[in-house]
This record gives sequence, C-alpha cells and structure tokens, in this order.
Amino acid sequence: MYISPWENREAVDDRDRTTTSISTIAGWLEKLGLAQYVPVFAENVVDIDVLFDLTEADLEKLGIPLGDRKRLLKAIASYQQRPLTSVTAATVASPRSDAERRHLTVLFCDLVGSPALRSNLIPRK
Repeated sequence: MYISPWENREAVDDRDRTTTSISTIAGWLEKLGLAQYVPVFAENVVDIDVLFDLTEADLEKLGIPLGDRKRLLKAIASYQQRPLTSVTAATVASPRSDAERRHLTVLFCDLVGSPALRSNLIPRK
C-alpha cells in the first residue's frame, strides 16, 4: 500500500521548510502506524530531504526495531519506485521548443443590416 509523505503539502517559504517538512513526515508516520517515531525523527532533524537517503543502518542508529525498520524502508522504496504522474511526466518529457508563441484573438460578430452594407461596399460586375 502506497502512502505518500507529501500528501496535502502546502507551499512554504524556506524558513518554515524544515518545520513543515518534519510535520509532514509526522503525518506520514502516523498514517503508517509508526507515530511513536515522530520524536526520534524530529530530534535527529530527519526531513524530506534526508528521508530518501536513510539506510537500514541509519534507522538502527536511531533505535528503531527491525520490524519497523523494514516497514519504513518498504514505504520509502514504494514511494521512490512509483511512476511519475501524467502531468509531471508530460512536463519532464516534453523538451522546450524554440518556436515563438503568440496570443491570437478572434472576433466573431453579426452586424444588423450587414447584407445591405455589403451590397453598398462591394461593386457589382
């Protein structure tokens, strides 16, 4: 089962990034049923940037038992192996074109009495 540590993540500025990152991981750990490790991750400043670099040895140094280490590593691996979303894949896959793009405005109108106006403007043969 895939549970993302980034669900409902809001944009934050740099000074709040670490605090928000740790609180996001706290929510993720709670969804995994491992909320008891939130203080351990917070004390060791394990944020989203560090999360993907964690190894089994790192988790062991944090005092996390074997079963929970395996659960955490499995959850991290499932996030890393998931496919890109279609929007992200399209954005990454499409190279930037050097073609110039311009806005186009089209106006459609129906003038009252336009047939009479046309007959006056267009010469007859």
